[in-house]
Amino acid sequence: MNDRLRQRTIRFFIASILMSDLSEAEINVIAKELTRGMLGKDIGEILREMVLVSAKSFDLDQHIKSSAPSTQAYEAYEIAKRRRLSKKVLSNYMAAASPHLPRKFFVSEAPLKDFLENYFEIAPSSEAAFFLNILKGELSDPYLRGIVGRNRG
Repeated sequence: MNDRLRQRTIRFFIASILMSDLSEAEINVIAKELTRGMLGKDIGEILREMVLVSAKSFDLDQHIKSSAPSTQAYEAYEIAKRRRLSKKVLSNYMAAASPHLPRKFFVSEAPLKDFLENYFEIAPSSEAAFFLNILKGELSDPYLRGIVGRNRG
């Protein structure tokens, strides 16, 4: 497994666990099981079976290419650069678009481009689209426009 795929997989997995309703104690049990038990192997086998079933019902490669976050991340990056938005402002916009993500997700030392790519890899497509609309200033709801306007700069 190459490093980029490994990092993305870990981010997706960790984000899924953190966004779940699992308690801290349950997450600790899962962590122990992943390092010492059979959970990792079980997950791998189930995932392999699911991919085989999914590949039969639709073209998996086409699905992966169509849902690639790089186009949205690039567009967001260009808007942020053009409007000279700080990561703090972008974090506020992300939090408004994806309130279920833990706040600590929006704090990052990564470069802006990576920061945005990470968000688009994890955020559901509807929230990612909402985030882009915020960046573009295309909010139809006056209340939301006021909230976003208050957070600018």
